[in-house]
Amino acid sequence: MRTRLLREVLELPSNNGDLRAAVRALDDHPHVKSLADEQHPDGSWGRFHTADTAARQKIGTTQMGVGRAVELGLSPDHPILTRVRPYLEGILAGRIAFPDRPEKHDNWPTGIAMFTAATLSRFAAHAPALEPTWDFWADVVRRSFAGGAHDLNAELQVHRQRLGRSGAPAWMRLNSMPVLMILGSRPGRLPEDVQRAYVHWLWNHCPAGLIYADVPLNSSPRTLRGHQIDSYLTSLELLAAFPCCANHRPTRRPALARIAQRTRPMGFRHPTLLPTLLGDLPQETLPHP
Repeated sequence: MRTRLLREVLELPSNNGDLRAAVRALDDHPHVKSLADEQHPDGSWGRFHTADTAARQKIGTTQMGVGRAVELGLSPDHPILTRVRPYLEGILAGRIAFPDRPEKHDNWPTGIAMFTAATLSRFAAHAPALEPTWDFWADVVRRSFAGGAHDLNAELQVHRQRLGRSGAPAWMRLNSMPVLMILGSRPGRLPEDVQRAYVHWLWNHCPAGLIYADVPLNSSPRTLRGHQIDSYLTSLELLAAFPCCANHRPTRRPALARIAQRTRPMGFRHPTLLPTLLGDLPQETLPHP
């Protein structure tokens, strides 16, 4: 967390002494050592999305391994991430088989691409390997909001036409967190009116929140507990990638001022940090068309 606070919150330059020291110290962190120790020779951590309980690993899936690496602050050129990148690109290109058992529905190939592209986008958002999957979901979102509001029938029709399958897309929907990760890797390429209609729908018409987050986006931050806080902040971070939200992002300055008053310089005691940041989030942070 220290590395990410220095780099992403305080926005210190890469040559800053404190940031460089924090980056060097990462490899000695027990969680980073665990990631390196359990990473397979092919760059994966075994199963991709559904853990193999018989493996008895701390890092149960490749999805979890990449997520942990990013959350710990590893840069895209860290050896752990440079080893997994060709593996992810190989799955997307069809050169490497997806390691999990196929799920029992017609659109499983879409799910493979969705999970893999979303995972790659977490640290290599501009990778060319993401293009086909981004193009597919961009087509889905454009056609689903062609009339200015979400059209469920249009969304389902894109799946049928593009894939030649009649089954429902299950959790592979526009309000799924992995889909938002994929679309957010190239958000400026979506027309602004589509962006605004999409964000408005997610914010106001998805009462359960994003699939895999399961926290309503219009929740009051002060009512959330435990893992809900992380899910809520992650959801807001994904939405903030879209240019239409640029003027509605909460400013960091009040939160940083309060952190400085309540913690020693560069100490960043974790228990005080999240409540401080949450206290400065406005109730309405996203635009309405």
